[in-house]
Amino acid sequence: MHAPGQLEATFATRSEKAGGLLFSKAEIEEFNKVAEHIGHQPFDLATLPTA
Repeated sequence: MHAPGQLEATFATRSEKAGGLLFSKAEIEEFNKVAEHIGHQPFDLATLPTA
């Protein structure tokens, strides 16, 4: 079990070390659905760095 806010603090630290926000594959796939809906180019998962 995690203390309240522990997961958020852990991911904040990971994001800071990575130099930006981190997103899961599932989150990027959802962003791509929105991009398609509004006529924008989707993210290419194969070209995104992983942390």
